Amino acid sequence: HIGVNLGPIAVLGEAHFIRAFDGVKNDFVTRIAAYGEANVLLSPGVNGKVAFDYFDPKNGNPTAKRLRIGLEPTITEYMQLRVFYEVMRPRNFADPLFGLNPNQDLVTLELHMMF
Repeated sequence: HIGVNLGPIAVLGEAHFIRAFDGVKNDFVTRIAAYGEANVLLSPGVNGKVAFDYFDPKNGNPTAKRLRIGLEPTITEYMQLRVFYEVMRPRNFADPLFGLNPNQDLVTLELHMMF
């Protein structure tokens, strides 16, 4: 995990190396999962965010990637709205738990309430 503040910009990142048994290869493989984000304070109470997720299963399937771009306005001290556009790649990702997952780009709207 790493994080850096540069004035109104905050950059965060993390990477994980996951050692897992691959039944097809009958051997252990090291999978890579990573996340990074940059947050920019656009004005008081409004945060802009760009985030990137990466997963390489190391089993012959393509890597999974997600790019999120959005705004996080703080409505009150304890309530935040999040609006994001998410770009998912590849379009068809073979999820090891759920099978073929047709990745679609998404527009998400979230309401976070902190208690």
